[in-house]
Amino acid sequence: MTVDQLLSAYEAEGAAADARFTGKVLRISGTVNRIQAREGSDINYITLGGAGKRIFLQEVRCFFDRRAVPELVQLTTGQPTTVQGKYDGSFVNVRMRDCTLVR
Repeated sequence: MTVDQLLSAYEAEGAAADARFTGKVLRISGTVNRIQAREGSDINYITLGGAGKRIFLQEVRCFFDRRAVPELVQLTTGQPTTVQGKYDGSFVNVRMRDCTLVR
């Protein structure tokens, strides 16, 4: 699934989309917008964006374990990538936890 497809589901379905994705492992493809990863940090994430313009939700924030930092720091902003992780709700952004990069 792409970032655009996931965010479009939220725009169209709202809470129903949240219920549909809760507890599911998703594989999401998009473009790296931000990389927040540092050795020794417990909060490491990237944000993925899509090509479409959104009214509400703008990105998917993907949280990683600290062991993923060496891989994360090799990413570049604007790079297309795919992440697999467990859906963890939405607020300003869709959140995914326990993520891994898919090669």
